Amino acid sequence: MFVVYCPTCDRRALLGLDEVEYVHNLASGVISVSGHCPRGHPAVLLTGAAFTDRATASGAPCRRTPRSGAAR
Repeated sequence: MFVVYCPTCDRRALLGLDEVEYVHNLASGVISVSGHCPRGHPAVLLTGAAFTDRATASGAPCRRTPRSGAAR
């Protein structure tokens, strides 16, 4: 399973292996996993060594600032 972020719903959702549509190697260390959130909106997860190495090297965790709940 993958956790993807849907910008339309402004939520994270679980994407099962059966729901994955495409997996692409975009560049060395960058992998794109594409599918749809449970409401049918397109969702993409970028992952790979390029992301994990950068976070580990800086020592800072990756963080996303959540939007206000009123926008939902």
